[in-house]
Amino acid sequence: MPEPDASSPLLSSSNISSNISSNISRDGERELHSFAGQRAGISAWWRSRSRDALSLLTVLLFLGIGLGIWVYGTLPTSDQDEHPHEYALSTGRIREHLTRRNITNAKAVAVGGNGCVADNVGNVAGKVAVLRESSGCSIFESAYMLENLGAKAVVFVRLPRFKSPSTARVRITDWKEGDPLMSIPVLSVTSSVGQLLLSTEIAAQLNIETDTSIDIVKTFNVICVGRTGDSSSTVLVGSHLDSVAAGPGINDNGSGSASTLEIHLTLSRIEFKPRNRLVFAWWSAEEDGLLGSRHFARALAHGWKNRWSDDEPVDVRWEDIALNLNFDMLASPNYIAQVHNGTDAPENARTGSRHIQRVFEDFFGRHNYPHQVTDMLAGSDFVPFIDNGIPAGGVLTGASEIKSIEERRTHGGLADAALDTCYHRDCDTLLNINIDALGKMSKAAMYAISTLSRMPNLRDELAKEF
Repeated sequence: MPEPDASSPLLSSSNISSNISSNISRDGERELHSFAGQRAGISAWWRSRSRDALSLLTVLLFLGIGLGIWVYGTLPTSDQDEHPHEYALSTGRIREHLTRRNITNAKAVAVGGNGCVADNVGNVAGKVAVLRESSGCSIFESAYMLENLGAKAVVFVRLPRFKSPSTARVRITDWKEGDPLMSIPVLSVTSSVGQLLLSTEIAAQLNIETDTSIDIVKTFNVICVGRTGDSSSTVLVGSHLDSVAAGPGINDNGSGSASTLEIHLTLSRIEFKPRNRLVFAWWSAEEDGLLGSRHFARALAHGWKNRWSDDEPVDVRWEDIALNLNFDMLASPNYIAQVHNGTDAPENARTGSRHIQRVFEDFFGRHNYPHQVTDMLAGSDFVPFIDNGIPAGGVLTGASEIKSIEERRTHGGLADAALDTCYHRDCDTLLNINIDALGKMSKAAMYAISTLSRMPNLRDELAKEF
């Protein structure tokens, strides 16, 4: 075969090689593109199938778990013949009980009359007794009688002149160990709400839920008896130690009890020698009904069994006490310096109480401090003493009373605001203390204590008519 020349259409070996390489390269590129496309398609298919499979497995897994739980909960846990009671127990029915609401039919029933006499009550068993407040008997007497007749709860309707429900405690005023306590809810509503409940046009249904507990716990009075002075003319100084459950009670009554403590320590430090013996007492459970001071008075005045230990007798006889000074709330933030009105005391303690009032007023007059006289009718630990013929008195700075514009002009502070906005609240902390009030009132207390304990012929002076 003749050799081709350069112009021959046949390719040279180098061209052939190049051409083959080029063809291989193009063919390979096509094959690679084809293979890559196939891989992408396979991957997309696989991902789609994987997601479907995963979803299916997940569903099957949850179905399996649910089925297992159901089977486990319904299959017997022991042999049916040997333990038929276990086999009969239905978990499903137990769950039904858990889902049911415990609703009590609190049908409201109006109580006629004043609620004190059983004949006026009617059938209240298993119902909520609704009745108006009355002066015919105490709230406790009415409520306790209704509880004994089977009432599930008691709702007292306030008189129209009161714009808010009552917060009065429902208990025997002079409660002592062994006396009854309420065990059903006792609530108060305004007159307008009461009108709705007492209406004969509707059958009122009440759902009442309360968070209560009834416990009897031990509390303790702290009593410090002086070693010097005439014990037959004892000056008894008292302040309550406890606070309400709602708050720490730094003003009510940390201010009074701390002032009493510091007065005692100061008199001891300066070696004060009283003519008349001093006894300092810090009462317990005042907020629950003057229980500490009532116990003290009951034990001494009426011979009720003493509950203090035999090895720590209190060397105080009721007939030795010439007077009682009470200090309850001495640092109200929007304070008014107040002196208890001795005229409010019962007749057999009135004259002496008025003399005590004059001693406090003398202090404020000497210092030109504004003050005003306030009632001495109830609410603090002077009550058991004046009720049993012992003169009493004290000073205070006020609680929830609203200061008038005229009082603001005389005493300073804020008009149309409570004397203590944190009274019986959780904000009765150190920030609630008015230092100016605390200083003035504690000095008034010191003045009265030192003056009366040094007074010659104390009982004769207290008995002098005005």
